[in-house]
Amino acid sequence: MRIAKPREGRLVFLRDPPPAFIEMVQECMHFLILLLAITMHGRVLDSRTGEPVAKATVAIRELNLETRTNDSGEFDLAEVPPGEIELQVTTVGYSLVRRKIDVGDAPIELEILLGPAVLRRTDEVSVTEKVFLEPEPAAVSDHSLNQAELKNLSSVLIDDPLRSVQALPGVTTGDDFFAQFSARGAGFRSIGYTTDGILIYSPMHEVGDVNDGASLSMLNGDVIDTVNLYTGGFPPKYGDRTAGYLNIVTRDGSHERFTNTATASASGLGWTNEGPIGKTRKSSWLFSARKSYLDYLIRKLSDDPESSLILGFYDFFGKLSIEPTPRHQFRLNGNFGKSRVDQRRARSFSANDFLFGDSRTGVGIADWLWIVKNNLTLESAVSYDNAQLTNVNHDHALLFDSDLKQVGIKQDLAYQPNVANRIESGYLVRRLSQTTNRRRFQFSSQQFRQTDLFSGAMWQPGAYLQHTITGLNSRVAFTWGGRFEHLDLTGQNIWMPRGSLAISVAPSTKVTLAYGQYSQFPNPTQFLGQFRNPNLQAERASHYTLSIEQTLNERTRIRVEAYDREDRNGIYSVDTEYRVLNGRTVGPAPAAPGRLQNNLRGHARGIEIFIQRRSANKLSGWVSYSYSVARYRDAATNLSFYGDYDQRHTFNVYATYRLRPSLNVSAKFRYGSNFPIVGFLKYDGGRLVLSDQRNQVRMPVYSRLDVRANKAFNFDQWKLTLYAEVLNVLAHRNIRYTTTVDTVNGRLSINRDSMFPLLPIAGIRVEF
Repeated sequence: MRIAKPREGRLVFLRDPPPAFIEMVQECMHFLILLLAITMHGRVLDSRTGEPVAKATVAIRELNLETRTNDSGEFDLAEVPPGEIELQVTTVGYSLVRRKIDVGDAPIELEILLGPAVLRRTDEVSVTEKVFLEPEPAAVSDHSLNQAELKNLSSVLIDDPLRSVQALPGVTTGDDFFAQFSARGAGFRSIGYTTDGILIYSPMHEVGDVNDGASLSMLNGDVIDTVNLYTGGFPPKYGDRTAGYLNIVTRDGSHERFTNTATASASGLGWTNEGPIGKTRKSSWLFSARKSYLDYLIRKLSDDPESSLILGFYDFFGKLSIEPTPRHQFRLNGNFGKSRVDQRRARSFSANDFLFGDSRTGVGIADWLWIVKNNLTLESAVSYDNAQLTNVNHDHALLFDSDLKQVGIKQDLAYQPNVANRIESGYLVRRLSQTTNRRRFQFSSQQFRQTDLFSGAMWQPGAYLQHTITGLNSRVAFTWGGRFEHLDLTGQNIWMPRGSLAISVAPSTKVTLAYGQYSQFPNPTQFLGQFRNPNLQAERASHYTLSIEQTLNERTRIRVEAYDREDRNGIYSVDTEYRVLNGRTVGPAPAAPGRLQNNLRGHARGIEIFIQRRSANKLSGWVSYSYSVARYRDAATNLSFYGDYDQRHTFNVYATYRLRPSLNVSAKFRYGSNFPIVGFLKYDGGRLVLSDQRNQVRMPVYSRLDVRANKAFNFDQWKLTLYAEVLNVLAHRNIRYTTTVDTVNGRLSINRDSMFPLLPIAGIRVEF
């Protein structure tokens, strides 16, 4: 464009310049840009382990610049002009990272972290975890799941972190409809469930008072940072459980930028929103919501009578994180949800079969971490959780109503006077309360009879102390300590010593020995319910564990673990079950249905073997085999039987492989020889009938192979991931049996249901 100066002294446009002039100007500008452009070099690392991430896509979309990282996680972007640009980094299995960078006249060196953290300059100090991190200093039998593993292991059908846990080494399950699991011959009731260190009373969408329903964890996988499972010899900071602990740690919202994630699958919709608060970015918020529409689809698309049980739910999670100073961190989070299990499609039902099973649950936690000194921290928390469960029959008459509440306060102190010593202590005070109303219809009188009607509360304080001593250049670690528990309802006091010794006999070989005593107080229903006994004492267990771990390389390990859990004071009574005694059928009488006692004694023994490779590149996963025997004896009758969760053989496999930057495939396989059908049963002419022996008949073998593929598509301002999954690829018919005791009408019913068939499903995830 040519410019001339007229007589008035003003600039005016005379005519369009020739094309040659325009081309010359463009070439000059391009040369000037090249002269000022710089080269951006960096590395892409896993934010937890510091492992280089290969095949990650690094791009500046507005400049049409794109490259991929090499096997060392390194990349180069040349000819980046000065000014503000937005760098995007992503690969399948990790969240999209977007960062504004002010480009100057000097080359830029970057470290980009994929995971919870995002980006830092190379001159900043970083701390990364080991690939196989022990979540607790005194932990022995521990397994962990990171965010990528949680996503691949949870089904596209239902995003449930507990279903991810079901694939861990040594974990057993035989029911596709339940999120609960068992481990080492113990049921979910004996395994503590904690969120951010708080023991939760009822963390599920579930149906109360039935064992043929369904359940689902309330927590959305998008808000979880890590999951740690302890199945033996767990530290004294965890109390009131005899078999194990599951600790779920929720993550903070992003302190860097506002992000949104939307998900849709065959079962429902999800939305997660997060971002910083204020210009200083010392605070952040995280909000997530889920809504199921699986119930609507089943009603519209299926006339199968076996699909009569339909689960619908919605839930919300919110977290506010505030860090006013580097030494003070405040967290406030809440998790609320409602669910309904609907059996209106049932073709046959009685007055004691539920039509709707409603669940309303809420959890609130406020936490304050005070870093008093660099070697002294104090963490304080208050918590509240509530679960309301209601069942009505097909005439909308009340069958069951329960309101459970828990209020707690806890403090944990950690002090490390020197490198070789670490001291931890703390206390917890909980108040548990429950109000329950349970009714059953009596066919002989054509009236409802009350089987449970009670209201009660109890205080439960506890405290712990633990001291870890390391020596010989950290080749030896000795941990000793213990826990104290008290229950005001019975006045019982319990002292529980615990200790472990870990020795690195070679640079890549570690041997660990552990011993500990554990306890679990009865719940309000056992104290005050239908089979009540207000004099019940706590159940007790002693753990003996031997573990040998061999590290093959930085990313691969083999562990062999032998364990013996000696259980005593187990709560049980044969008078609560129907059975054959001296040739005739006996069972709980309606007027005096029997009393629970601390009569059960026995053991769970076994061995677990697994090999695991954890890497951000190529193959990652594990193969595990477990052999276990759980056997018990009733002191009142001298009756001996296998435990309700005794499974002799368990085989779990998980594998994931990132084929390309935008494509990841994974598979999980679970096999179990399965549990007994609980009760005094035997086969007679192909039929299940009552017997004089307990837990003699087992469910058929459980086997399920699921395969999954994740395909990512990257756009200028957002990322789309498509999920395709096939459940039960081998089409193995898995069966579940559930037994129900009706003391009002003197009946025992045995239900047999088929579980998931071969089922292809798909879902999408959008990040922006």
